Amino acid sequence: MINDLSRDPLDYGAVILDANRALLYQLHLDPRMDYYVYHICSVGNERTEYSNLSLHNHLNLFKNFLLKTFPPDHKVKLIRSINKNGKQAIVTNCPISDLEKLSDFITVDSSLFIPGTPVEIINNKFLNVLEKSEG
Repeated sequence: MINDLSRDPLDYGAVILDANRALLYQLHLDPRMDYYVYHICSVGNERTEYSNLSLHNHLNLFKNFLLKTFPPDHKVKLIRSINKNGKQAIVTNCPISDLEKLSDFITVDSSLFIPGTPVEIINNKFLNVLEKSEG
């Protein structure tokens, strides 16, 4: 997924997240970080129904979890990664408020990318240390 997005995780800060663990442990998300979310095809179900992934998938639970951190209009990307036949990734965009609408597009190889919000506050003392260490 990281390669499909052509986005350097070190430039933005990144967290790899399992959707079910995030819900189970009530993790606190930092909105400034990018999130690469796995197991989006099986949120809150004990077994994945491969013939109909949306059958037992509780995307609404994950959406409500995300809305504790991000605004409803925050854009996310559902990504079906490059497959073994070399086809390009399929990327579908939507706001978090419409996350359930992605259920028809989710496959077992789908992941969700949540870009972080812009960082507005920096540590100026640390910035001074970095600037002094140059050259």
